Amino acid sequence: MITSIRENIAFFSVSAAVLLLLFYAVYHSSIASTCFDIDEADYMCAVEKGFSANYFDKNTIPFSSFINLGFSYGMKTDKQTYLSKTIRSVDDITVFRCLHGPLYFYYLILGKKLAGIDERNIRAFSHLLQYFCAVIVVLGFLFVSNFSRSARIPALAASLLILLSPSMYLRPVNIRTAEASACRSIGAGRE
Repeated sequence: MITSIRENIAFFSVSAAVLLLLFYAVYHSSIASTCFDIDEADYMCAVEKGFSANYFDKNTIPFSSFINLGFSYGMKTDKQTYLSKTIRSVDDITVFRCLHGPLYFYYLILGKKLAGIDERNIRAFSHLLQYFCAVIVVLGFLFVSNFSRSARIPALAASLLILLSPSMYLRPVNIRTAEASACRSIGAGRE
């Protein structure tokens, strides 16, 4: 029993270290250091508002009003600028989050506190979430299989699929909530 626990701790530690090295090798050079694009600037605006504003969805426009504004101004190309100005003037936190939920933004708030506001650092911290998901998958496979040796290869394979997703390293890496949502879904066992 003690030997099995030691083997699993050693396997998990080595796996986490190998995944970290692989993560660094694949993503280090692909993380963009340019200014934030428009969605990223909106995400950072949501981060700037803080935890409580994200938690309570501060200044959120009622859904029916949001739909009415969209039909009134969003469908007319000459009125779309007005729509953007109107929504932004209300300071709707969900618009700055591009209608994503707040969980990922809590993570970015932590990243801003730890890594500062530098574009490259925030992107790297954002991308580190994928590494955490890969490590959690390894640990989850081991835990669910009651730390069986037969779960080690599938655990590594699943974590590598998460870590080496081509959409994550074949383009410059920016802050992406869609990938974060996918990692959370995989981690929660949903598709």
